[in-house]
Amino acid sequence: MSHQTEHQQRSALKWIVDEIEKHHMPYQIAGGLAAIAHGGSRPLNDIDLYMPFSDARWPNFLAALKPYIVWGPETVTEGAWSLTYL
Repeated sequence: MSHQTEHQQRSALKWIVDEIEKHHMPYQIAGGLAAIAHGGSRPLNDIDLYMPFSDARWPNFLAALKPYIVWGPETVTEGAWSLTYL
């Protein structure tokens, strides 16, 4: 991974965490971004973020992210999975 790519990924992680914590939302980051944060070298294709979207603080958090959202939020149910994509 190039130094620039690593810097961009770390910057993205910091920005996301800062926004989440600013809104006092509970969260868990999983997948490639979590692996990278712990020193792994997994490819980053998307950001897997677990949050309680039914939380009363969610609308304010979503409003803060609105300028950066290109799709969603949309809930997709497939089998036993029910996920909200953004």
